[in-house]
Amino acid sequence: MKKFMSVLLAVMMLVGALSAVTLTASAGEAEKKEADYKVLVWRIDGENAVKFWQKLIGAHFENMGDVEVVLKGAEALTADELEGVQLVYIINCKKGVETPEGQLITGAADILADYLAAGGRIVLNAEGNGPAEKKGTATLVALAAELGATMAVTDKNVNKTDIILNTDGIPALTADDSAITPNGYSPITATGENAVWVMKSESTDEVFVMDEKVGEGYITMLVDMEWLCKRPEADPNKDDKIATFTDYTADKLAAAQALLRDELLDSAKNIAAVADAKIPRYTVTLDSKNDTDAEALVIKEGEALPSVSVPVRKGYAFAGYFSQPDGKGEKYFNADGTPAVDAIGADVTLYALWKVESPDTGDSAMGLWIVLMAVSAMGLAAVAVESKKRITK
Repeated sequence: MKKFMSVLLAVMMLVGALSAVTLTASAGEAEKKEADYKVLVWRIDGENAVKFWQKLIGAHFENMGDVEVVLKGAEALTADELEGVQLVYIINCKKGVETPEGQLITGAADILADYLAAGGRIVLNAEGNGPAEKKGTATLVALAAELGATMAVTDKNVNKTDIILNTDGIPALTADDSAITPNGYSPITATGENAVWVMKSESTDEVFVMDEKVGEGYITMLVDMEWLCKRPEADPNKDDKIATFTDYTADKLAAAQALLRDELLDSAKNIAAVADAKIPRYTVTLDSKNDTDAEALVIKEGEALPSVSVPVRKGYAFAGYFSQPDGKGEKYFNADGTPAVDAIGADVTLYALWKVESPDTGDSAMGLWIVLMAVSAMGLAAVAVESKKRITK
C-alpha cells in the first residue's frame, strides 16, 4: 500500500509539474504574441553585396527578439505580403527608375499608398549620390513623390560626422546619438510642413534621416547604411555570407537597433490608432424622463453594450430602457442596468420605463394608505359602539 501511494504521489507531482510548464509556456506565448511585430525588408538590387546588407538590416530587427522579419527579393510587391506588417523597409542601391527593378518599386505605389492609408510606415534606405548609387537614390525619391512625400536627396556628399537626434520633436528617440556615426551621406531636404528631421549633423545642420507624415502613415528617408551596419573586413560579395555584427562595437549596435525599434514601436502604435479610428461609433442616448440631461454612451461597432447606472425617480421603480416610450419597442437594458441586447448598429435614443412602486418594492405611500384605512375602520367601529350605548340608555 505504501509503495502504491508513493507511486501515485510521484505521478501526481509529475502531472503538476507538466501542467505548470504548459501554463508557463502558454503564458509566454501569449505575452510574445501581444508584442509581436512584422517587418518586410525588400531589396531590388540583386547584387550579393546588397543581399548581405539586407541580411544585416533583417538581423537588426531579429535581434530585438519579438520581431518577425520577411526578406523579399527583386519581385513585385503584393497587397497580401503587407498583411500584418508594421514596417516596410526598402533597399535600392543602384537601380534606376528606367530599369525593370526600378519599375517594380515605382509600380508598387498604389499598394504602398493603401498601406500608408492604414497607418503604416515605409523606410526608404538610399545610399547617397555617389556615381554608383545616384540612380538608385533617385528611384526611391521618385517613389516617395508618387506617394505624396516632399523629401529629396541632394547631390552633395558628406563624410563622417557627429550627429544629433531630434528628441524634442520625436520624444520616442532614445538611442545614444554619440554612438551613431554615418560613414558618408547626402543631405535630405523637404518642402512639406509634415516633414520632421530625425538625425542631422551637429556641425553643419544637414539632415540624413527624415520622417514625413503622408496621409495616415509615415515615410522615413535615410541615407547610408554603414551607420546601421558596419561593413565587415571580409568580402561581403559572397552570397552565403552570414549576417553578423562581429565588427560592430556594442554601443553602435545598441544605438542603431534602438533607433529602428523606436520607429517600429511608433509604427505599430500608429497602425493600431488608425485602425481604431476607422471603426464606426454609435451614440446611445438614455432618456430617463427625470428632468435631467440625457446620458449618452459612445459604443464602437461590434462592441458589447456595457451595464448602465440605474436611474432613480421618487415613487417609481425603473423597469428598463426601451426603443420607444412607455415600454414599447425593443428592450435594450434591464431593470438592473444590464444590457438586454448584445450590440447595436446605429445611433439610438432609449426611453426609461417607470412603474409606480408597490408594497413589495417598499412603497411607503401604499403602507400609509393601509394604515389610514385601518385607523378609519377602527374609528367607525368606535362610533358604532358609542351609538349603540346611547340607544340602549
